[in-house]
Amino acid sequence: MWDVLAGRAVPAVSEDRGRFVRFIRSNAIALVALVFAMTGTGVAATHYIITSTRQIKPSVLKALKGRGGLPRPAEFVFFDGVVGPGTRSPVFAAKDYTHVVFTATCSLSALAGSGMEVEVSTDGTIWSRTSNADCEPAAYEDTRLVVARYYRLTSQVWTKAVVIARFYDEASGVA
Repeated sequence: MWDVLAGRAVPAVSEDRGRFVRFIRSNAIALVALVFAMTGTGVAATHYIITSTRQIKPSVLKALKGRGGLPRPAEFVFFDGVVGPGTRSPVFAAKDYTHVVFTATCSLSALAGSGMEVEVSTDGTIWSRTSNADCEPAAYEDTRLVVARYYRLTSQVWTKAVVIARFYDEASGVA
């Protein structure tokens, strides 16, 4: 390599060798740690790889498989007692269900024919209103498709309400 400022030829090999030696000296501990980690990973990959389910504890296998099959119908009580305007029910996660049957009985309702707003959410943070669950003195029942993962109700009026929802999977044949 020609050094223009010095006006003479300088061997490029010695300069590269010097950089390499400086790199090794300044990063020796890091390089040793890297080689150690890569060796340990290679040993673990060859010695501890699971090739058969017989290598897994039976209780762990059972937990991994889960219950399986269709989800069992679930009843969820949204309201049971006196509620006022803006009162929100607990949230129900309707993950594996396809249908829901709302059953509502209300009294002391200021506005017959309205009272409960059904809200749904896909992630539990952003809620949108889908429809009203009518609140009549007589029992009200409505079957709907499950359109989101999370459900909650919001009361629109002062009332004494019992609102129960039965979530089920249509394929199970149990409503």
